[in-house]
Amino acid sequence: MKERFVIIGGVAAGLGAATQVRRNNPDSDILVFEKTPFISYGLCAMPFFIKGTLKQIEDFMIYSPSYFKNNRNIDVFINHYVEKIDVEKKQIIVKELENFGNRKSIHYDKLLIATGAKARALNIEGSHLKNIFTFRDLKSAIKLKNFIKEKKPKKCAIIGSGLIGLSLAEAFVSNGIKTYIIEKEPQILINFSNDMASLVENELKKNGVEILKGVTLDAFIGKENVEKISIDGKIIPVDFVVLSIGVKPDIELAQSAGIEINSIGAIKTNKRMQTSIPHIYAAGDCTHTYNIITGKEMYFPLATITDKQAQIAADNMTGIPRIYNGTIGTIIEKVFDLEVARTGLTEKQIIEEGYNYISTKIKGKSKASYFPDVKNIFLKVFVNKNNKKILGAEMIGGEGVAKRIDIIGTAIYAGLKIDDLYNIDFAYTPPFSPSRDIIWNAATRFRY
Repeated sequence: MKERFVIIGGVAAGLGAATQVRRNNPDSDILVFEKTPFISYGLCAMPFFIKGTLKQIEDFMIYSPSYFKNNRNIDVFINHYVEKIDVEKKQIIVKELENFGNRKSIHYDKLLIATGAKARALNIEGSHLKNIFTFRDLKSAIKLKNFIKEKKPKKCAIIGSGLIGLSLAEAFVSNGIKTYIIEKEPQILINFSNDMASLVENELKKNGVEILKGVTLDAFIGKENVEKISIDGKIIPVDFVVLSIGVKPDIELAQSAGIEINSIGAIKTNKRMQTSIPHIYAAGDCTHTYNIITGKEMYFPLATITDKQAQIAADNMTGIPRIYNGTIGTIIEKVFDLEVARTGLTEKQIIEEGYNYISTKIKGKSKASYFPDVKNIFLKVFVNKNNKKILGAEMIGGEGVAKRIDIIGTAIYAGLKIDDLYNIDFAYTPPFSPSRDIIWNAATRFRY
């Protein structure tokens, strides 16, 4: 009898793992169950769908269920909700959401949980009102897109100031919507240093975004739809609200099956992506990662992490031993005309871990200073004072930030010292960089 692999979740982790299983095991049965109508789409593309850069969902929906069946012999079932995992019988109970709620039992030999994450919610007065949106999956993005198209709102509030929230601010402004950002902390982008975050704040303000920091959202006000929000008693009229206060792992199905959940609220796995039940694996935003620098478990929902975990889980499920080493946490987002990125430990993490560190902040150029359309780039680097190893970096500016943050991320992963960045040859030609690149200039600061 063919070995059967069952995967719960049909976006990045689930379908990435299914494809890798098929590469490793051409003769197995592979079944993927997805509770929504949508599979294989780019979550990170959704703000650009709201903005209008991507005109329709087909622009960032990569493959269809029929593609997986016809080209990879993988059976993908949409609108199928997995209600239960029976560990003893090695089967799942699936409810067909479009077929009168019919239920069926599906046997598996190996199971992968790729249920992703859920948007965090607020439990305050008025939370039940309509036109309060979350922004986590394609279904929620389509709902928000249709609302903007049909209702033509004029004012909105984004609750939270992470990178996704700031990307949405650009999308709303591009649609002619007056946008407020509400942040309970004293600065936006709490994973960045305050002086670096202020650069992004200035860019937002330059584009008409109003920012309220260090404030408390008291209530949503309205009859049926949200009409106003109360911020420390101050009333602000709005036509809709988007909650962008982070996500949490979707663990309920795993938890009900008796699978161990760790202290940060994610599915606990070993470095082979194996859960506490040996024949069940987990990958993606429902589980945790490891910080390569500190060695500690952490929660970091990121597409690049998901892709690695999915392939490593699939390899181990098919008998190919592989280890997931973890992440250093390199991220980037576009906020109006800025590229906003960081890698490694945040300054807050560095302090909490007790490192003896030094830092430098430097301003440079995206290309030769005499070249047309040259942009400013700001770089802040954190270095272990004891051994000169790089702990983290933040970079904000014009084009070229994406290239440069990857260089520093690679250096951190390789355990390089800041002096190594002084000695590396960086590609130079005036349209792409100055002869003395900002990374090289930063490295010189630590030589004296």
